[in-house]
Amino acid sequence: MTRKQEILTYLNELSRQFDSAVNTVPEILKSHADEWFAGLDKTSGFVDHCSLYVPVVGGFSAGKSAALNALVGRDILPEKVTPETAIPAELHFSEDERISAQAQNGDWSTHAITALPELSENAKDYQVVRIYLNSPVLKDIEPLVLVDMPGFDSGLDQHNQAILRYITTGAMYLYLVDCKAGTVSRQDSRRIEEILDLGRRVEVLMTKTDLASESEVNAAREHVADHLSMIMESASVGLINKSDVSAMLSRLKAANVSALFNAMTIPGVKDLFFDADGLVNTAISSLTSDAASLENKIEEAASTLRKVEAEKQRLLEDAKGSGVSDKCELVISRLDQALRSSTDELVSQAKVSEAALSRGVADLVRSTLTVEIQTVVRKSTSDIAFQFSDEINIGSLSLGGEGWLENMVGVLESEVMNALAGLQDATTGQNAGAHYTHDADKNPLGKAINAISGFAIMIPNPVLRVVFAILPGIIGQLFGSFKSNAENDRYREAISSQVIPTVISQVRPQVMDSLQRSESEIIRVVSEQISEKVSAQKSLYDEVAKRSESEISALQSKQQDLEKIKNEMKTKAIAKGVFADVN
Repeated sequence: MTRKQEILTYLNELSRQFDSAVNTVPEILKSHADEWFAGLDKTSGFVDHCSLYVPVVGGFSAGKSAALNALVGRDILPEKVTPETAIPAELHFSEDERISAQAQNGDWSTHAITALPELSENAKDYQVVRIYLNSPVLKDIEPLVLVDMPGFDSGLDQHNQAILRYITTGAMYLYLVDCKAGTVSRQDSRRIEEILDLGRRVEVLMTKTDLASESEVNAAREHVADHLSMIMESASVGLINKSDVSAMLSRLKAANVSALFNAMTIPGVKDLFFDADGLVNTAISSLTSDAASLENKIEEAASTLRKVEAEKQRLLEDAKGSGVSDKCELVISRLDQALRSSTDELVSQAKVSEAALSRGVADLVRSTLTVEIQTVVRKSTSDIAFQFSDEINIGSLSLGGEGWLENMVGVLESEVMNALAGLQDATTGQNAGAHYTHDADKNPLGKAINAISGFAIMIPNPVLRVVFAILPGIIGQLFGSFKSNAENDRYREAISSQVIPTVISQVRPQVMDSLQRSESEIIRVVSEQISEKVSAQKSLYDEVAKRSESEISALQSKQQDLEKIKNEMKTKAIAKGVFADVN
């Protein structure tokens, strides 16, 4: 049984357990059942259709497409693309061969399997293509889905949009280095470090080994491994070519798919468990309380709701102060350092062309902002959540099992990063309408959708997209003032005194705006999540309080049944690895 099947089976069992609790005391839990089962529907659909994306990255002519064609045994990916025709291509297994293409406006269209060259000619019009192939290899590595990424020399928009798309959904990366280069460039090192800083695994493969002698291959491999050992723990370098991609396949098969799948799906599963556990626990608490205690619990819940609202307003006011400004300046200072430490590299790119300089600057800006902003978001999300927790003493409330707040923080952090990258709708729309039915007669589960959290994070001008829209104009305006002078010192002076300060001055307000908006959104979502749980708790207490003594007595006789269900829920969750480490 695969990890996906294990989790789906567990969700079916959790459904039965919670349904049993609802049927035990329908007078208390029935009004909350529909909402919980809707969450089950959503989570089950996400798990059932979850893919683990494996972006295959590297420069143009690194042999990415050739290697992937060899892997699937088909010449499906064009190998002679230009930077302007590059488009990220996902390779999915399906017996029904076709291509689905997502336009820039989010609409999907279906095309014949032979249509990729034509789609590539209009790459600027598309975000991504999904190629569905009846390939035994693709079936064998499921749920891993390989992604042929645009090369690093592709157009600014294609390259950065493709990278942003997989910031939170890329489970692991294959990084391809051309054997003929014989080394790892500074650009390669920076990108590998960026991927590692985002918490993803990187496997490095050297391509085109059939075009060099054995001694040349060994020397290049040793040199690359030595360089990689300075930035990553495992510096093993696999060797592949058009005739032999066994090293690539072995790396994919060696991946800990269960751990990767847990990381993508278990947070949502845990959230569902916590909701069920909190409702059952509150029902038990209400049945073990006398009338006076019940009234106190109702008042405590009402007081908590008032405190949550007050804390929300206080934190929103604080977000307007110097705190966010300090975080912005920290991010900007790191960006300034990254740009200035790469001046020589930028000089070399400026001497090639304006486009090369734009790509170089954009690459540095993207990699620095992505890592630094994620660090800020992670800390902000945790700090805000636990400020609420400390203020209202969440530990004293029956809102869910131990760890529900920490779990919410992790899910929210990912959603905020998606919003900052402009990805709220990037992956929706393809799986809607599919159904998960583990036991159709007893527990039919409805439409599957692609978002596992219910958080609607709204950041109108996501910084990681806005910045790439303004950078070409900045570079274009400045480039003409020094492109005619080919002296390195003049280039260096212009980049140091004009390009970098102008980039910083233009990026700073975008970072500030996005951090302020993300902070406000985090505060809003955390307060809403806590308020929803406390409101549900209060409504359960209200439901019991309005019952007659005889009705309460009848309900209290079922307390032990609820205790048994609650214990069974926890035991099963532990047994199925729901509380296993997913980091």
